[in-house]
Amino acid sequence: LRDLRIVDPACGSGAFLVGMKQVLTELYQKLSDDPDYSTDYSLKERIINENLYGVDIKDWAIRVAEFRLWLSLVEGEEEIPEQRPVLPNFSFKLKVGDSLVQKLDDEFVALDSISRTLSGETGELFTELKDLKTRYFEGEEELQEEIEEKQVELLKTHIDNLIENLTPDTNQFTLNGGKTDDGLDEDVKARIERLEEVRDAIDEAGDIEFFMWDVDFSDVMLDGVFDIVIGNPPYVRQREIIDQGIHPDRLDAMDDDEVSRLKSEYKNDLVSYVEETFDISPYKRSDLYVYFFFKGLEVLRDRGTLTYITSNSWLDVNYGQRLQEGLLKYADLQYLLDNRAGPIFDEADVNTVITSAQRTVGDSTLSGTTSFIKFTEYYEKLVRSDVMTTALLSEGDMSTLSYRGEIINYSQIEQGRHVTLSETTLWRLG
Repeated sequence: LRDLRIVDPACGSGAFLVGMKQVLTELYQKLSDDPDYSTDYSLKERIINENLYGVDIKDWAIRVAEFRLWLSLVEGEEEIPEQRPVLPNFSFKLKVGDSLVQKLDDEFVALDSISRTLSGETGELFTELKDLKTRYFEGEEELQEEIEEKQVELLKTHIDNLIENLTPDTNQFTLNGGKTDDGLDEDVKARIERLEEVRDAIDEAGDIEFFMWDVDFSDVMLDGVFDIVIGNPPYVRQREIIDQGIHPDRLDAMDDDEVSRLKSEYKNDLVSYVEETFDISPYKRSDLYVYFFFKGLEVLRDRGTLTYITSNSWLDVNYGQRLQEGLLKYADLQYLLDNRAGPIFDEADVNTVITSAQRTVGDSTLSGTTSFIKFTEYYEKLVRSDVMTTALLSEGDMSTLSYRGEIINYSQIEQGRHVTLSETTLWRLG
């Protein structure tokens, strides 16, 4: 549990992070002989420090998330702890920034997944950074600048090591002492060039406020990335998609043509990000949450778990086909929980689905099975261990039917139906 790394890439006011903190405290309690273990302040503090991360484009949302986590720390405490400061600093746990698009000077900046492994001297820097962040979390606020510098140093050193490892020692020396690259094939040359561009862009950014997963969460991204991605990505229709970092007052002052241009540019960036990272071309008509699925997959380790609550529109609209393709190619799509009783959230009149998938790195095998679970009652009346165990885990008495030449298994469950299909069947059905 202490090694578990969980992130919400659109954390908003932090509701899901607080919920995961509660889940982890309960798991620790089940593993402990002490019945009061889960209410221990130091345990809750350690969970937040070691396990939880969040990003949101809105500064005010991050401030609210910090406040909610602080409140969750002291909840149930009869006395305020004597330690000082009482409340930890979350500045390197919760970050303000764009989770989806990382660009500097109009160029995308990100390491590819095979680059996110520690090697050489980066290990020592990594250990130093983790220690600095722990001390900062515990109240040594004067370490902030040193941590920010160490994060950049760690990533640049890591990139330099990658470039060095890609460059064979057999290269010939030129007359001025430089090395030729005669021994490098075109793919290696291109990768080295890309790494150099990333390194230089980070170096030139200087003090620019810019969120980058590999810099701001380097203690995770260079150590195997995340184990769990959770979230309720924002419900933004494709016609309203625009860089959420632009202040509303600034948008109000723009004419319609300028706003349209910014919307088009940002949607092009989103599409380009998915194309470059996954070799899939999402439709520009896609709603914003679709891109959060791809980002979630990108920052997950192999067999890491993604669980989102989103609109269910991707299941039956044309633009959902690209997301369906991505989930089958780059994940084991395990569960889809569809609630037909009505909207889950009062503030959003959207029919939702809970999607759970495990990231798969490498060639897709389509070897898994996907469960479609439809409930006809609100979740608050169903979230009991007996109901959910039956719905998620029990095979029960399954019946079969034939659909377009494919075999589908199904069974009735309390307030709903459970349908299972192999991933190969899903792929063939399109």
